[in-house]
Amino acid sequence: MPIPEWKCERIAIDFVVGLPKTLGKFDSIKIGVETHLTLACRLVKEGYFEYAETLLFLVPNIETFRCPFAVVASFFEKHNVQSKFASKIFNLLLKALSDNAKFNQALEIFMYMKLNAIEINERTCTVHLINLLKCDQIALALVFFYQMVESGIQVSVFSLTVVVDGLCRRGEIKKAGELVEEMLSKGVKPNIMTCNTLVDACARRWNFEEMNYTLALMKRERVDLNVETYKFLVDGFLSSGKIDDAERLILEMYVKGFKVDIHLYNLMIKGYCRLGNMERALSLFR
Repeated sequence: MPIPEWKCERIAIDFVVGLPKTLGKFDSIKIGVETHLTLACRLVKEGYFEYAETLLFLVPNIETFRCPFAVVASFFEKHNVQSKFASKIFNLLLKALSDNAKFNQALEIFMYMKLNAIEINERTCTVHLINLLKCDQIALALVFFYQMVESGIQVSVFSLTVVVDGLCRRGEIKKAGELVEEMLSKGVKPNIMTCNTLVDACARRWNFEEMNYTLALMKRERVDLNVETYKFLVDGFLSSGKIDDAERLILEMYVKGFKVDIHLYNLMIKGYCRLGNMERALSLFR
């Protein structure tokens, strides 16, 4: 007697869930794209999101998987998958493509979701941004970030900070500051992590013009300086020989009640030594 279809699906799900450590071995088995997607849909319906993600991670490496837009779109249209499940699968697939460094295909999936009003998870987009920057794809990261903004996704300050950090690492501090200002006009306010990223980049490169601009932005947006901000500033001033500015900041920390730790004392002593002012170095040491 043939096994009912629902029981076959149940057996398949139990098989996948029962192999959490060896699921990667599926890549050596010639399983088609549609089979992966069918199983993934069932896993999502059952709430096994982790296993569905593992299955979908293998999809971009399947030999027959050459055009994700056509293959995946055809599958979902043919099977009339409910929107909430389709959204979950598409988001997982976008992440899988990104994790496999198939960035153009990931963007294609994103655009398909956008055009077909399929809900896009902002966290998935952030993961994609991080993957792009890990591969030094800052131009693609900017394009994707603006696509996120245009799609109506509620862009988080974390996603903004990821892109700002990527720009700063490439020395494009002015462009990073301009992006922060642009996103302010769209309701995304920078937090202390965003601002510290800018301050650190300015301090390392002695870009005091952009540093003053960032500090003015923080004051305007009421983002208070924290201990890390002061460390970046003091380090920047000392390494550039601006010892008086560094001392002013240390005094400001005392006035505000911040703890001046051993790291800052060491920075000050090194700064005095670098300038040849051993008397002040020894005085501070004592």
